[in-house]
Amino acid sequence: MFRLALALALVVTTTVRASSPEQDAARLEWMLQRREARVRKAHETLGVTWTPPDCSEGRTLWRGVYLPSFHPPLTITFRGGPDAELRLTWMQYTSAKQPPTLAQRTLRVPEAAATALEARLTELRPWELRSDPYAGADGITVHGTVCSPAHGETHFIVWSPSEERNPLYQRYFLSLLEATLTLLGEDTPVFFEGVQGYLTNALLAKDLGGSPRVVRLPAGYSIDHREPLARFFAAIPETEDVIVDLRSFEGAGTALKSVFVKFDTRPKARTLWVFPGKEAAAYLTKYLGVRRSHIVPTMEEARRRLARKTR
Repeated sequence: MFRLALALALVVTTTVRASSPEQDAARLEWMLQRREARVRKAHETLGVTWTPPDCSEGRTLWRGVYLPSFHPPLTITFRGGPDAELRLTWMQYTSAKQPPTLAQRTLRVPEAAATALEARLTELRPWELRSDPYAGADGITVHGTVCSPAHGETHFIVWSPSEERNPLYQRYFLSLLEATLTLLGEDTPVFFEGVQGYLTNALLAKDLGGSPRVVRLPAGYSIDHREPLARFFAAIPETEDVIVDLRSFEGAGTALKSVFVKFDTRPKARTLWVFPGKEAAAYLTKYLGVRRSHIVPTMEEARRRLARKTR
């Protein structure tokens, strides 16, 4: 009884003091410094310097470093001008038993595409952006760098930017990534499109056309995508054979099963799903209702099967 009374007395008499503005500012600065240290470590892993080596060339340079929780890190550097290019650096995993290797690639950007990308980035005025202290456990941390003759060198770090919370950050990193995906086309490394899924909740399905028609379903899909995906499939002519490229597919909720089943069982055309691996095929059949006989491991096999006249 005495202990209970003492405890109650302590609760009543103890004053909980709120932290001062100075303490809040110090804690915020400490959090930002810790996050920057982690980002700098990722730069070392990628072999990327904090300041791009061509930052003082007299033209604007734009860079995004993408550090997703469940995908390899990726760096995209865009340099405009008459010889515009996108430089890519990422960690490449070939096997669970092998250590990752550093991969690099440079893409020449056509003049019209380079002009459009530079205009889109300039409109965002990223040299005015600063690091955003908002943080979370999963998601993606991104680091932007802009080197501009007019505005100097600017760095900003943000966690999981979104259209609702911080749209300028989101558009900056999406613009660089989407330009890269457009230039790479079907040669896109599998996880690049998965990184895109960290930055937007929009439907990422793509109709690539061709004969046979190819549609690509990258990243993952939730119940929010059920109606948009149904409309996407419904827009495809019902008499055209289709190859659904799932090589960068990361799963879908069972709420979308009816959408997959409907497209898989189109009565006037054939649908084949490219999803490598026996476990992947079993998942597609069990949870999304796709017939096992419609699942193939490679794009080449899908094209061979559709080239046959018999169903």
